[in-house]
Amino acid sequence: MTTLPLRLRNWLKTLRDALRRPTVAAAAACLMLSVGCSTTEPRQVVQNALPYIPAVTAAIGTATLSLAVDDPVERKEISDELYAVALGVRSLMGGVAPTAAQIQEAVTSFGGGKSRYVGLGASLAGLWSGFYPQVARGDVKLAFDVLAAISDGIEAVAKNFGAQS
Repeated sequence: MTTLPLRLRNWLKTLRDALRRPTVAAAAACLMLSVGCSTTEPRQVVQNALPYIPAVTAAIGTATLSLAVDDPVERKEISDELYAVALGVRSLMGGVAPTAAQIQEAVTSFGGGKSRYVGLGASLAGLWSGFYPQVARGDVKLAFDVLAAISDGIEAVAKNFGAQS
């Protein structure tokens, strides 16, 4: 049996603990309820979820960063890096929808090439490669709306910990 690396186990525990907090759990529940009841059409589900994506992203990100990083100096450093990552994701929002490889490259490079952003870039690229062809199905505006919503949430996390815009 393969065990997860310690950092990943710790991150998953932090996320689990964050979801136990009433505000984070309430935000996640609102998101699920708001999109789950109205339609089963994937594109419509995503459109219904758009207003909630920044808040849920920010709540989970803030809780995770609060619980995972004790040192305020390191939190500030990470918040600055996250702000740069959000800008990197926004930089892809022009013309055609980005490929998974472009998302991975933007997150990795705007995160300063640090190992934590290499993994984050790979994860986001994997999510994107499943999302875009299956849900957006060529709807570039919807794709950009989702990227903008995620970026808004990441920027909110960064600003909560002192990142300068």
